[in-house]
Formats: sequence, C-alpha cells, structure tokens
Amino acid sequence: MIKSRFSSVKLFSMILVAIFILASVFVSPQAVYASSNIVTGKTSLSDSELPGHAAFNASDGKQDTYWSAADAVDGHYWTVDMGGLYELKGTEIKWQKETVYKYRVETSTDNLNWTLRIDKSNNKSIEQKQEDNFVGVARYVKIIILDVPSNDYASICDFKAFGTAFTNSSPTMVYIAGDSTAQTYSTSFAPQTGWGQCIEKYFKKDVMFDNRSIGARSSKSFIVEGRLDAILSVIRPNDYLFIQFGHNDATNIPARHTDPYTTYKDYLKQYVTRTRALGAIPILITPVARLNFRDGVFINDFPDYVIAMKQVAAETNTPCIDMMNTCIDYYTTIGYDAVFPNYLVSSNGTDYTHFTQAGANMIANMLSQKIKALDIPISKYIRRGNGGYEKKIIF
Repeated sequence: MIKSRFSSVKLFSMILVAIFILASVFVSPQAVYASSNIVTGKTSLSDSELPGHAAFNASDGKQDTYWSAADAVDGHYWTVDMGGLYELKGTEIKWQKETVYKYRVETSTDNLNWTLRIDKSNNKSIEQKQEDNFVGVARYVKIIILDVPSNDYASICDFKAFGTAFTNSSPTMVYIAGDSTAQTYSTSFAPQTGWGQCIEKYFKKDVMFDNRSIGARSSKSFIVEGRLDAILSVIRPNDYLFIQFGHNDATNIPARHTDPYTTYKDYLKQYVTRTRALGAIPILITPVARLNFRDGVFINDFPDYVIAMKQVAAETNTPCIDMMNTCIDYYTTIGYDAVFPNYLVSSNGTDYTHFTQAGANMIANMLSQKIKALDIPISKYIRRGNGGYEKKIIF
C-alpha cells in the first residue's frame, strides 16, 4: 500500500515535470517577451484624436480598440508616460491596418529633451506589427508618424514597451552634453553623423549612453535652456557626464557667446561642480577639430577655448581629453586627402565642421581610446578598439 502510494506520487511528479518542459518548449519567445510589457494602462496623449479613438486606446491592452488621428495629415505623434524611469529593450507597434507607415521612435527622461531611438523614415514594410529593438533609459516614449498612405489616418491598435525599472544597480550611464558635432541625427540627415551617436559601440554593455547634445548650443545656452538641469534630474552617483563645448561659444551670437577666459570657464565650472554634487563624474572634452587646412598645416580654430578648458580641468582636478590636438596630430600623420572624406563638406565649401558616418566613428574611436588611457573606473569597459584610429574598426 505504501509502495503503491509512493509510486503514485512519483508518477504525479514526473507528469508535472513533463508539463513544465512542454510548456517551456511550446510557449513562444514572443509570448514571454510580451509578458514584460510595461505600458499597459499608463497615461498617454497625442496631438490629434478622432472622437471615440483617444490616445489611451493604443496602450489599454485591448486589441479591439485603437488610437487614431483626426485627419490624414502626416506628422502626428502619440506619447506614453510610463510613470518612472525604465531601462528599455525595445518597443512593439501594432498599427490599426496592414499598410506602410513611416515613423520614428523617440524617448525622453523629462518630456523636454528627446533622443532618437528608431528611424524608419524609409520604412517599406506592410507588416501590421513592427518590432524595434534598442537600449536606453526613458520615462516617455513618442511615436512620430512621418508618412501615412494617401487619405489614411495615423492609427495605433496596440503599443508595447519592454524593459525593467531603472535602479541604482543598473549599468553605468554616460550623459553627453554637447553641440552638433556630437548630436544624434535621424537618417534624413545622412550622411551627417555626430560622434555621440557612435560612441556606444566602443563600450561594453555595462555602459549605456544618453546623448543630450544638440546643435547650435554653447556651454552657456545649454544651461540657460535648462538642458543641464534635465540631465542632473536623472543622473546618479558614479554615472558620467561628458562635456564638449567651444564651437558655438566662439560665435558672436549673444545667446551663445562666451569669453574663453571668463564666462566660458564659469559655465564649465557649473557643469563640473553641479555634477559632482550629485556624486556623478564629469569629464571635459575640448572642441573637436574642423577641417581647416592651410599651407600644409591643420589649424586649431579655437585655441583659447582649448586652453581655457584645460585650465578649468587643472583648477577643479577634472579629467580632460584634448580632442582638438588629438585630431590635429592624427590628421597630420595621415594627410588631408585621407581626412577629407570624414567631414561633411557642403557643396558651396562652407561647412568643414560636421562629420560623415565614417568621421563620427573615427572621432568616437579616438575618444574611447583616450578614455581608456585615463585609467579611471569607466576605462575598463572600453571594447577592443584601434589605437591607430583607422576608419574601419573590427571587434
């Protein structure tokens, strides 16, 4: 009797194990992935709504409801507030119809500064469900519908975002405060590329980047517009802030201009002291070189700003990477003809400042190797790069 009961228990246990194994085999990865959706029921809004098809319908978890814009105009957007910071791994959009939608996915931590994550401005897929993978920290996700078929309305049946709550045990974050040379650009700007959108590939996955750089900003205007405040509202102890300004500080535009040895230094010190007050780590980066080549020599266009930043570094004991002279030294070794393709030289020959994709990667590789040489905690996360700064880097 006891033996019979033991056999029954053993048989029941074996059946449970078998069921578990079968469930593991037949539950699709999509089903497991979908279970981590973090936006169902969260607050959402849009710039246009068709009566009866409000923004909330796109994130209510129901398949028979949808958000729709009120007209067939391109450029409408839909946004969800997840209520807190999350480490996102990607998103999934289920459009109301099986048709081609061209769109962008952007994220923000503060609903003020937005980072481009996915650019499908050239999308050709008619798949109703579009899955987009990326990594980034955000509270808000925005879908901008760039183009819809003729006489159709922008409409989302279901939206999902995947990730986990952002905590102090999350990977090290690096925020970038800079100008157009570092900015992240959509593919519509191709081949224009900023080094800030390339730098992540030179680091291991233990480090995540949030590039807040934006064109036409100086050390002064970035602060005046509240952009430094936005970074400091989310930065954590032991995170990093990369600070690169100088190009626009040197202009004569009052809203941007700073004097190198007075106001420029004062603003840079604000970045340093306010970042450190929160336990985070500032790193100063001098302006990158422009493609200014005269009489066989590459020219430093901002010598006083480079000197002034180094003075701030010495006065505040802050790590400083001299990208201006790093660029010039390297350019001198490879020559003008080899450097030229790395810059986005305009047809009228006036733009020798911005980078092509190859150039942005070259700068990002240079910078990563200089960070490695600093021998600070983040240095150990540099991937195997190329100290020669060749354009083609193979890991």
